Amino acid sequence: MELPRGTTVKYYEKENISVNREVLRTIDTRFVGYIRIFGKNKSETEDNYLLVKEGEIVAAESESGAKSMRGTESLSHIKETKYKHAAIEFVAYEEEFKYDMALEINQICRVNGKSPTVPGPSGAEVRGEPSIKKMSREELLKKYRIQVPSDESVVRLIGEKDERIIGFEDSMKPRLLNE
Repeated sequence: MELPRGTTVKYYEKENISVNREVLRTIDTRFVGYIRIFGKNKSETEDNYLLVKEGEIVAAESESGAKSMRGTESLSHIKETKYKHAAIEFVAYEEEFKYDMALEINQICRVNGKSPTVPGPSGAEVRGEPSIKKMSREELLKKYRIQVPSDESVVRLIGEKDERIIGFEDSMKPRLLNE
């Protein structure tokens, strides 16, 4: 899964852990973000991600070596899994747009039967399937209010850094030559 950064609110490692009993049943109903479960059995390691909104698992992905599972198949696998050793991390999204972005990017990982809330035409949230629409780069940047720096500002910033580096090098040359 490709997920925006969030804030780690809980992290722990545990031996002999049943994911369904000890992780999934402890999800707070106010939690919005993702859970990463990195587990190991014998020599095999698995990396699992669960996208969660208000305690409800909306998307899932599991990777074990070359094997990858997504959606309902992944969630079923995760629920049945027991690990000899696992690291569990709960990462929260404070901003709603990060959850929306994560859901949009990971449509293929959606868990069947789940209809998360999505922005409706008036801005109010409604339950239902989000429309899958390919967006251009400009539309995506505008949607998430990302401003791309102009070419002039990039050149100015690089130029300022170059001048500072050159100045630093010039001030250090006499010291280095003396030593």
